[in-house]
Amino acid sequence: MYKTIFKSAAAIAILLASLQSFTSCNCCKEEKTPKYVFLFIGDGMGLAHVAATDSYLAYQDSCYGGSYLSFTSFPVTGLTRTWCANTGVTDSAAAGTALACGEKTDKGHLGTAPDGTELKSIAYTLKEQGYQIGIVTDGPVNHATPGAFFARVPSRKQYYDIALQMKDCGFDFLGGSELIDRWGKKKDKEDAVGIIESDGNADVCFGLEELKASTASTKILLPQTPESTNDFDAADSNKNYDLSMAGLGMQTPDFVSACLETLDQDKPFFIMAEQGYIDWSSHGNNTMRVIECVKLLDKAVRIAYEFYLKHPDETLILVTADHETGGLTFGTQKYKTRWDVIDEYWEACGHNDSSLSAEQLKKLNEDAYVGWSSHEHTGCPVPVYAIGKTAERFTGFYENSELPLRILGEK
Repeated sequence: MYKTIFKSAAAIAILLASLQSFTSCNCCKEEKTPKYVFLFIGDGMGLAHVAATDSYLAYQDSCYGGSYLSFTSFPVTGLTRTWCANTGVTDSAAAGTALACGEKTDKGHLGTAPDGTELKSIAYTLKEQGYQIGIVTDGPVNHATPGAFFARVPSRKQYYDIALQMKDCGFDFLGGSELIDRWGKKKDKEDAVGIIESDGNADVCFGLEELKASTASTKILLPQTPESTNDFDAADSNKNYDLSMAGLGMQTPDFVSACLETLDQDKPFFIMAEQGYIDWSSHGNNTMRVIECVKLLDKAVRIAYEFYLKHPDETLILVTADHETGGLTFGTQKYKTRWDVIDEYWEACGHNDSSLSAEQLKKLNEDAYVGWSSHEHTGCPVPVYAIGKTAERFTGFYENSELPLRILGEK
């Protein structure tokens, strides 16, 4: 009897091994990476930033709560730890490197390990696999988060050097609000735009008309604004936001749309889209700007979601953050929210609160029962929202450096 049982068990084991071997062969193996990947990064966007925006939208709908942002209804959620290699509170360069390259590094390092070794981002890996690559942001295109996907430098402040690395990255589309240090920090270097365009492979396009006319293999879109021909020496944390609110400039949804229109949608692609002004607004504790920026991120996500609905079995959408900024909370008094206080002021100031002093802003937040514990980054974990093919990989509580590995099916 025992021999019979053993023989039966052995037969089952052999059958299972055969099945495993069969399913792991190339002809039957599931693709590790979905054909279409959208990675959205809300710079500085903690769970409270998302929850506050949902709460504000519920207030506008005369409700006390609910899921109003598209991505808060995604079926898969997770959390990531954001510490970097040399401290518990990261900056955007180290966090961007973790999200792009799958390795923790020191603060300030961009695309490089703590010892200076150059790292390889997921964008380069997928480019080698035949994917089209789009990297866009509402901030400067040579800033930390977008730069982590195409540049390798010891310091995030090497803006001129980061810009030059766009020339040979081979990506299909890059876009952002501006180019920092176009002529170098001291304005003593050759125009970075001229160098980028020197061999004809890359083209810096100021505005959508120039983009449509471009035949270069790498297209870099900057908005056509009154300042489009000037030197962007220093990133003004309010400039692009204020321009876009005035009908000028461009925001993340605009860049995502332009990117999608530029890429061949029949071929695989990877798009990273950052909403950077969430971070800058959080540094200033500008609550309504934060909410408006999260709404803009959601608008960009909805563009991807419309694409997903047409290709549900081939598309992955991820929404996450590089770190939390500001230590935001709301409902700090009397178990209540007072979005009406901020909403009334926001309408009265014409959606531009830049004239408020720090003390006036603090008073406005207190009256609205909104609390900020910091003007800097914090070490809090950040959310991950996922939908589509392989979305189940992104549940759990894990390191931010695991995210690109999970996209590639290596984790």
